[in-house]
Amino acid sequence: AESIGKKKNRKGKTVNTGITPVNALGVTDQHSQSQLYNEGPNDKLVMFIAVSQLAKQIRIPHLHPKKEAVAYMKGTSFNELIDIERQATAISFTKNKRPNLTITIPKIDEEHLGQLFLLFEGATAFLGELYGIDAFDQPGVELSKKITKDMLVKK
Repeated sequence: AESIGKKKNRKGKTVNTGITPVNALGVTDQHSQSQLYNEGPNDKLVMFIAVSQLAKQIRIPHLHPKKEAVAYMKGTSFNELIDIERQATAISFTKNKRPNLTITIPKIDEEHLGQLFLLFEGATAFLGELYGIDAFDQPGVELSKKITKDMLVKK
């Protein structure tokens, strides 16, 4: 997606098109982004990446057995909690008719991360064709590079 933002298409017509990939980390970014994605402009596709086999299971300690507010988490791991929160967020998007998808990889390793990179690189090329733009040039970046060089030369 890094090269999808373009002023002109391959025919030279002004299109001002593109997408903006934004990363979010689970519920850490829920308040800053999920609110927008659930109730703001319906112009985004949200992609969740899930991992089915995490290396470590970290149990949530049952420190307050008499507190009903947290008793339901007894026996749950942080891994389970984070995955359930991801699922709940995806379900809330679906209920609000917000497009979303989940890609699940078995584990975080070179093979599976490489597969994700290849998927996203292929998607970038595909979107370039779909939008009728060159996904592999960056004319919008060249101007700032030229200005930087000019400023350094004049320094």
